Amino acid sequence: MKINKEGLGIIKNEEGVVLHAYKDIVGVWTIGIGCTYYPNGKPVKEGNIITQTQCDDLFLNVYV
Repeated sequence: MKINKEGLGIIKNEEGVVLHAYKDIVGVWTIGIGCTYYPNGKPVKEGNIITQTQCDDLFLNVYV
């Protein structure tokens, strides 16, 4: 999915930034800015931690 800069800002504001894995409202492991999978296709798991740079890269990989 490709989203423009304004759309990316809306997603960031709605999702927030969390650098450790957490269960979202429906119980899915999530990290960063609403990401449930890594670019390699592996799902986010309990105990995963990322840096802000990794978060930004993951976010852009998913939405841009």
